[in-house]
Amino acid sequence: DASILSVFVTLITGTSGNAGTQSLAVAVRKIGMQDDEEKNLFRTILSELATGVISGLVTGVTIALVIGVWKQNFILGGIIGISMLVAITVANLADSLIPVLMDRLSFDPAVASGPFISTFSDLTSVLIYFNIAKHFINTLM
Repeated sequence: DASILSVFVTLITGTSGNAGTQSLAVAVRKIGMQDDEEKNLFRTILSELATGVISGLVTGVTIALVIGVWKQNFILGGIIGISMLVAITVANLADSLIPVLMDRLSFDPAVASGPFISTFSDLTSVLIYFNIAKHFINTLM
């Protein structure tokens, strides 16, 4: 039954949102330290991207195994695990880029980034999740 997918929406949005918020904090800190050389900001963004891939991979594999065993459905676990990997990676990348963009547009990145990041992380993580699920829905049922 495909309705089981809705149970895990908050898991994916919450986890990717938390990961993204951490990237936001790192980027805002770098900007606030006046460490705004292009090279250093680029390095920070790459570092946050790598962190997103690693934490997304660890979280995704762990949750895929837990859900696979718990629900005795490794396809469902795989859908959720892959979604976690992609959503966390995208959140880390976007949430480290948004404060840099806000700073470049002369907005306070600490204040202006919050609403954008919350909305962007939730929207993209749900879109990622259901697009991945769409490709496996026939196998899931």
